[in-house]
Amino acid sequence: MGPAGFAAFRCHVGGRESAEKYGRPDAREGAGLLVRNKVARPAGAGPYHAIEVLAPFAATLGLESRFEPRPLELRADETYAWKSFFSGEPQRTFVIFTDSRGAGKEWPGFDALTGLIFERIEGARVAWCAGKPTEPKVRVPAERFLNLSGCPLAEMIALVRQPSVFVGNDSGPMHLSAACGNRVLAIFGPTSPRRFGPFPLEAPKHAAVSAPGGILKELTAERVFEELESLRQRPAEMMRVRNATDE
Repeated sequence: MGPAGFAAFRCHVGGRESAEKYGRPDAREGAGLLVRNKVARPAGAGPYHAIEVLAPFAATLGLESRFEPRPLELRADETYAWKSFFSGEPQRTFVIFTDSRGAGKEWPGFDALTGLIFERIEGARVAWCAGKPTEPKVRVPAERFLNLSGCPLAEMIALVRQPSVFVGNDSGPMHLSAACGNRVLAIFGPTSPRRFGPFPLEAPKHAAVSAPGGILKELTAERVFEELESLRQRPAEMMRVRNATDE
């Protein structure tokens, strides 16, 4: 499934291979002109998560859509020198991913949040990751801070899979960490966590915080830290997806 909203499948009909294209009725970027078969959206007004919108495509292959909240099983990682960094308590170990696909979705408060974590959580360990190299602008304890910003993609994937609490913008690494079973706090500005948050939203380990009015610079580090502490302490049976403006 591409970002424009269509997918192509190859199937055998009467002994011949036939290419079929299926698309969403709300396909973008002219993709609707390339398909004749439209897959209906879920019934009702929604809002629906992006995965729920794409699930009906499985029926085009005669498959049943089922959402099973279990950790994604991936092949073993390479052995990196930093692996021992994650040998402690996962709820005191944090992976912070500061990037997203576009500056408009990047929260500017990760330096301040990192400072609060070290100040208020005894024995905390923090690993940073980003697509481009960056350095924290706050003082960090060298023995409990790991900077992997600018690392290769394979290493980034290995990092976000480590047992930890993940904090990051609306991004692919956020979704991967959630799929691997970590506690995840996703930070949203102009996009909606109801549509693009860690899936499934009802999972006890998932939470999202939205900036007031969708403006990320209006979201304070104190507010994000409050949500982070709530997520860290949350028993498995308690789950809430809260916006920063919720009472």
